[in-house]
Amino acid sequence: MRAKALNAVSVLGTRQIDPDLTEAAAEEGLRLSAEAEIEGSHIASFKNLLGEVARVRSDPERATQLFEEGLRLSREAGDKRGMALALRGLARLSWDQGDHDRGKELHEECLALCRELGDVHELASSLIDLGWVCLLEGDHERAATLSEEAVALLRKRGHRGGLQYALDNLGWAALTRGDYERAKELWEGSLALCRDLGDKLCALGNLEGLACFAAAKVDDQRAAKLFGAGEALYETLLYQETSEERALKEPYITAARSRLEETAWQKAWTEGRAMTLEEAISYALEE
Repeated sequence: MRAKALNAVSVLGTRQIDPDLTEAAAEEGLRLSAEAEIEGSHIASFKNLLGEVARVRSDPERATQLFEEGLRLSREAGDKRGMALALRGLARLSWDQGDHDRGKELHEECLALCRELGDVHELASSLIDLGWVCLLEGDHERAATLSEEAVALLRKRGHRGGLQYALDNLGWAALTRGDYERAKELWEGSLALCRDLGDKLCALGNLEGLACFAAAKVDDQRAAKLFGAGEALYETLLYQETSEERALKEPYITAARSRLEETAWQKAWTEGRAMTLEEAISYALEE
């Protein structure tokens, strides 16, 4: 029973971007599982969780080993949910390493498996992940379609967790087609959810999205503050931004910075970096 509880703690650790908590709980869970001679999908879950820790800590070799072990054990146990989690981890890892074709292929495989599984949360997560990949590849129409399906699915079942990421995806899709007011509305809805749910990672995307909106509306000091707050959050979360993610916001950073004197830009940026996450969210949601 304690091993099962530790599995839940590990999952919460990944959602809070707390690799130390995730690792400690998963390692203890593995030890207790070995003592109780528990095998199969239970062990696979701990392997997948530790794989996510290794991925976040930029240890791709260990992450690959752990996810592959998790996938093998899940297949042997006939656990489709465990297989989906391992495939998603391997897909994200491939994308992080620049192997986008492989990453997308694994995301597609994960989505197909989740449709078979019928689990709302796992299906929504796969729709959101593949939607983000499509967005970064420039396939904005499919990105929106996948994300809208996730929103509809989560709202129908009354699920709030996960909805923030689907709304964030749709915000970026709206930005790419120049629908700035719609993008702002989506990001504000997502950010309000992040505040309620304690989701720091998605809040980062929302803050930078709203910074892009401010830049598009020539509110350059506001853009600088929000971009500064985002940079500080990157460091706190140890998040490694990809070149494709950077490319989404780069034109807005460049435009806003070019219109401000350098001293004014640096002052606003520094003020943003000094904000706590709570302060940054409150500032971003102010009219």
